Amino acid sequence: FIELKKRLKTSKDSVYQAIKKLENTYVIYTLKHDEKKLQKIYFKDFGLRNNLCISKDFSHLFENLVLSELFKFKEDFFYNKYFNFYSQISKIAYISSPTLDIDLIKLRAKKILPKALELGIFHVIFITLSSEDSFFEQGVKFEVISFDKFSLGF
Repeated sequence: FIELKKRLKTSKDSVYQAIKKLENTYVIYTLKHDEKKLQKIYFKDFGLRNNLCISKDFSHLFENLVLSELFKFKEDFFYNKYFNFYSQISKIAYISSPTLDIDLIKLRAKKILPKALELGIFHVIFITLSSEDSFFEQGVKFEVISFDKFSLGF
């Protein structure tokens, strides 16, 4: 929201009204932070997002693509600094990591383990371009799957 307000040089109310209108017409989706009043904006049609954005950051596009697949669950997802998406209902977290190798993913898993346990999340899924693995840490299942298997699994 702040980024849009700066770029458009308009009032906060105008930005909020425009975002609400786009959300009501299913063009965008806002994802809430689990603790703060922050929100991230995602396009329901990630192709539209890619065409409208000057910056072509693949990791952001991939993250939007993962969320597009998660819409099939018809659940509310949240985010925080540890997880791109997680469900408070199904207690599953998703991390978009298109290019991280297995060793780096395992290091990251150890760093996020305390937060997973705190939130009662016992299944964390890393979505990558091609890597696959599965391991457990303190009762939490960490699964690394390729995007094609992730999307076909629904």
